[in-house]
Amino acid sequence: MAYSSVEIRDSHGTTVNYTVPGNPEGIVQRLLARNEIGTTSCALIRRSYFEKVGGFDEKLPSRQDLDLWIRLAKAGNVRAVPQALTVHNKHNDRITSRFTVKNQGRLLFLDKYRDDLEANPSAYAIFAEDGGKTCVKHRLWKDAFSWYRWSFAKKKRLRVLLKMLRAGF
Repeated sequence: MAYSSVEIRDSHGTTVNYTVPGNPEGIVQRLLARNEIGTTSCALIRRSYFEKVGGFDEKLPSRQDLDLWIRLAKAGNVRAVPQALTVHNKHNDRITSRFTVKNQGRLLFLDKYRDDLEANPSAYAIFAEDGGKTCVKHRLWKDAFSWYRWSFAKKKRLRVLLKMLRAGF
């Protein structure tokens, strides 16, 4: 698999960000924390590799791309291209803009990769903290507390506790 940087544009066509690929070394551990590869548009995958790892997991309502990236990275032979070869236009009709689908995908992803996340506490902490941030954004305090509690347990860092207190726990 090869993946490139991505130019990200808002709904008005204004460039708001660029992703820059990290070193493919250690990519699996970083992907467990967050999708640093990004959209499926920025990746080139040989059909034989795609089929070898089983393609997209259709049981996941979201995070299908991240799941695929992890399985491909575990299979090896990942390359990063630093130039932005893809333009990603953000819009409101995306899977990740629908909270319930996004959260359900996050929970299923957690079940699928729990052993990998347990083996990498810092990735687990980042993953859980992101879940907490998403729940706070949607004012789901009980769910946010659970995500932040997991993050705190993995990090044992005061920063997570302070974020919880600022969010109103």
